[in-house]
Amino acid sequence: MKLYLPLAVVAAVAVAQDFDAQAEAIVAKMTPSQWIGQMAQANIGVILGSDGQLSVSAVTQCAKAGVGSFLNGAMPAAKWRAMITQIQSIYKANNAPPALYGLDSVHGANYVNDAILSPQQINKGATFNAKIVHDSAFVTARDTSAGGVNWVFAPGLDVTNHKRWSRVYETFGEDPYLASELGVAAVNGIQSVPGVAAAVKHFIGYGATSTGDDRAPAYLDDYQVLNYHAPPFIAAIQNANALSVMASYVSVNGVPM
Repeated sequence: MKLYLPLAVVAAVAVAQDFDAQAEAIVAKMTPSQWIGQMAQANIGVILGSDGQLSVSAVTQCAKAGVGSFLNGAMPAAKWRAMITQIQSIYKANNAPPALYGLDSVHGANYVNDAILSPQQINKGATFNAKIVHDSAFVTARDTSAGGVNWVFAPGLDVTNHKRWSRVYETFGEDPYLASELGVAAVNGIQSVPGVAAAVKHFIGYGATSTGDDRAPAYLDDYQVLNYHAPPFIAAIQNANALSVMASYVSVNGVPM
């Protein structure tokens, strides 16, 4: 074991450096407009025709504009794979970087027909069981990936104690420690499926709106941010290497997130 562990570490570092080099090479070939386009994410309706089928011309326009990713939709896994394969082919033909596709798989792969569904996140929080959360997240990512979708918009790491807020059921509860521990378990479960990235959400203060109304402004002092709302995100990044973060839909102290 003493002999092989250092070799494994060296191999892992080499792979990471190789990925970094590939990413840097892709970025170096991109134009400024493509860099900007990477910040755009289009709803599936943008690339579907009136017949509900993928519009080659619409995808081509997105590729030329450098649109970086797409989201939404519901269909069987085989249809997902066929559509995403076609999107990538069109992007490649237009010398565009590969597009990402993401889904809000928040309680199982709920946008992949016939996938296994799990209880909502608040129910998982009530178990206080990290293994259940991890295993459920793994199944979610596995079933999402079966459709060729490699970006899972989960877990939700919002902390709230406002009963009026309409997305309480998408949280692990009001305890930042519990949200941190179960958030790490969920990210590890999702990212244990090869090629799948978690997107922890919603950074930050989304569950702390002043009125409890969805997407209303939040007003938080430093103590509240550092002790209640930031810890789950810090834990997910530091302890589980969460690969992406979804921004909140609110402003905090007048600053849009």
